[in-house]
Parts: sequence; C-alpha cells; structure tokens
Amino acid sequence: MVQLILVLPATNAVSERSFSTMRRSKIYLRSTMRLRQDRLNHLMTLHIYQDKLDSLDLASVANDFVSLIEHRRTFFGTFAQPYQ
Repeated sequence: MVQLILVLPATNAVSERSFSTMRRSKIYLRSTMRLRQDRLNHLMTLHIYQDKLDSLDLASVANDFVSLIEHRRTFFGTFAQPYQ
C-alpha cells in the first residue's frame, strides 16, 4: 500500500488540463457547427499528441496529400520547404 501511495502524483494537473482543453474544444465546436463526437475525438487526439505534431514537416505532409489525386496536384501544385 505504501508503494502505491509513493507513486501517486501529488496533483492531478495533467488530467485537469485535459478536461479544461476538452471543455474549450466543446465550446468551439458548438460555436462553429453542431457538435459531432468524432470531431471532438479527433481534436482531443491532436491535443494529446501535440508534441509529435509539432515535429511533423507540414510541407511534406501537404505534398503527400496533394499527390494522391491529379486534380489536387494541378490545383495546388507543390508546397515548398520552409527556410530553417
């Protein structure tokens, strides 16, 4: 029992931040469109994994998406890599 108590976090700030983010997301969803559960799930997943999202190369992701369909490729072209 003592070992369990020692590994418990002193606060539950992470879970409180997640619920706070979910509340803000639900307010945003209500103001932009009717609330859909799948969109809320996607937004919360993006929030949880935001450190991995920040490391993505958006230009390569956009180029991969555009290259899937010829119409997209002719409409959008290709996205240049940002200067670093």
